[in-house]
Formats: sequence, structure tokens, C-alpha cells
Amino acid sequence: MAFLYKSEPVRGTAWARIFAQRLPDLPFRIWPDTGREEDIRFMAAWTLPEDLARFRNLELLFSIGAGVDQFDLAGLPAALGSGWISAAVLDVADPEPLPEGRPFWSHPRIWLTPHIASTTQPDSGAEAVIANIHRHVRGERLAGLVDRVHGY
Repeated sequence: MAFLYKSEPVRGTAWARIFAQRLPDLPFRIWPDTGREEDIRFMAAWTLPEDLARFRNLELLFSIGAGVDQFDLAGLPAALGSGWISAAVLDVADPEPLPEGRPFWSHPRIWLTPHIASTTQPDSGAEAVIANIHRHVRGERLAGLVDRVHGY
């Protein structure tokens, strides 16, 4: 099991320091040093690798950006219904705000958040990701999920 950081290497070094303190048993890799691709279970990225499917054991993908609109999702399997991706947390929609009646509002595997993101700081970003990795491993609900009854 390993974590792959695919973004600006200097920030990746800051994340690696935090992970070494808080998750010392989880090997941390900075792109392009992926190590054994089958070991990658968690990834934080600004842009997706060209062949994301080669990380066949990937469980969680975190966006380093203010949403996922920078991701080219064309290489992903069709939709969330296939089971290849277990869920998506979306901060940005096109158009913004997402109109009523769009399927994302009612999809059981999509959580929408209001577009309130800012620049991700290494310390707070890494801590949030680490906390969600812990929750995921324990089978708990991830933090930051939104109550759709309230609209976001």
C-alpha cells in the first residue's frame, strides 16, 4: 500500500514530511517515482496520469486543485455506476451553479460541495487527506461530505 503525490514537487516534499510524521508506515511517492504501480492505493494530483487505469488498486483519488475541472476524465471508465470508482466529491460544476434536475444532484455516489475552494496549503491539505485515509481504512464516512437535502 502506498500514496502517490502528482503535483508540484516542492509542495510534494512538504506533504512527504507530514506523511512521514503522521502515517510513517505508508510509503509516500512523488511523481514520476511511482514505485510499483500495483502498490498505489491513494493519490493526490493536480492532473491525472495519462493512463490512470494502470494504478489498478487505486482506492482514493484526491484533487490538489480547487475542484476536479482540471482533470481530463476521458480516460476513466464510463460513469460511477460501473463500480470502478466508488464515489466522487465535486466542488466545481459546469455550469456553476449546477442547475436543478441534473443527475449529479441525486446520484448516490456523488457529493456536491459549494464552490468555496482556495489554494491548497501543504500542511492543511496533507492533514485533511491523512484524516480521510484513516477514515477510509476504518470503513468510516469521509469528512467533507455534504448533506444533499440542504442542496450542497
